[in-house]
Amino acid sequence: MERVLLLDEELMKATLAIDDNLASGYIRPAIILAQDVYLEETIGSALMLKLKECVVAKMKRNEAIPTAYKNLLDKVQKMLAHYATSYIIDNVSGKVSNAGVLRTEDEKMTSLSASELAERKAWEIHYGDMYRGRLQNFLIANYNDYPELKEWRSIADLKHQLHSSATCGLWLGGVGGKKNM
Repeated sequence: MERVLLLDEELMKATLAIDDNLASGYIRPAIILAQDVYLEETIGSALMLKLKECVVAKMKRNEAIPTAYKNLLDKVQKMLAHYATSYIIDNVSGKVSNAGVLRTEDEKMTSLSASELAERKAWEIHYGDMYRGRLQNFLIANYNDYPELKEWRSIADLKHQLHSSATCGLWLGGVGGKKNM
């Protein structure tokens, strides 16, 4: 299947404090990375493929996205927007070139310090994590509405995933944290 974005640039710009003039060259790769790194890990490849098929059917054939998948897509987009923004922060603050990694600055604007950039990135990851938790809770509550989940993980595995220590600095024990059934 072709590379399908589950979050479009316009929605991302409308949802978050992102300049309308920010180039696609920053946004598209960040969305792709957020999908590949965070979303597939959260919902599995079968459900991710189903969401992509729904988006393609809407774009190419103007088919309505089934309600259950539309509700899921809305939650996915909120999560992806914040994770993608965390990647954009790194990319717009410096560029990799033949001369090395260069800091980009505009004459009329003041760039954030390294600590301010790190704080802003952490803020975006925090909100991405929050929306990821909501997405996981939604999937557990509506597990039977998404047969693709059964191809990937059991409901017990999804509940276990809720106690993940993926982005915090503490080790909670075990692969995914505590087991709570």
